[in-house]
Amino acid sequence: MNSNYYTEWFNENEGRAYPLAERATRIDNQGVRMSDGLLADLHVVVPAGYTGIMITSLSVSRFTASIGVSASGTGLLIGTYVRDLVKPYLAYPLVGVVDNVSGWVVFGNGLTNDTTYMHKFSTSAQSGLEDRTIHRVDPPAVRRFFKYGGRTDLWLDGDVRLACNANMRIFEDQAALTPTVEIGLDPAVASQMAGPCLKSASKDNCSTPPIRTINGVQADNTGKVTLEFV
Repeated sequence: MNSNYYTEWFNENEGRAYPLAERATRIDNQGVRMSDGLLADLHVVVPAGYTGIMITSLSVSRFTASIGVSASGTGLLIGTYVRDLVKPYLAYPLVGVVDNVSGWVVFGNGLTNDTTYMHKFSTSAQSGLEDRTIHRVDPPAVRRFFKYGGRTDLWLDGDVRLACNANMRIFEDQAALTPTVEIGLDPAVASQMAGPCLKSASKDNCSTPPIRTINGVQADNTGKVTLEFV
């Protein structure tokens, strides 16, 4: 994410509500409005059942920057970082506090000054995330292996067979320091998940500027641009 296109994207985000929803007030529980420039981007991956996803806390002290993300009734993700080591426009991973969630956050230039911040939010009306920042996925079919009934006289032995469908592949990573089995997309079908140049659509690989506006009009939360001719 080091191209000029991404830099411009983050610059635009620092001057608007994104990654919070445009309808979010951004006013915390103490009546203080969250400053522009603190966040440039944020994305979360969660199972489909979670709703009301929002930022519950955003704190910047002299030494640390931290953020919390929750859904209705439960926490989801947290992140705490050394302030002096945080660089604007770089993605930093969030840590899940429940199963099957992940995410990352991009801070803006608001962290480069000496100002401290302490924002806490209680409702999605204050700090709900923009829909496009939330990716809902089905939970994995197999989450873990364990011994039936907690019995200590049983153990796994012999060969264990792993199988997947035609679009996936299972292979051993020979370069890993410890025995590692990876499950991923089969390269033969990778082009179905790629951009027009058959490279990853998630990166600036095609050397073509992405369309962010048409005649100054930005897309809505579904990526749709509506133009009105009069």
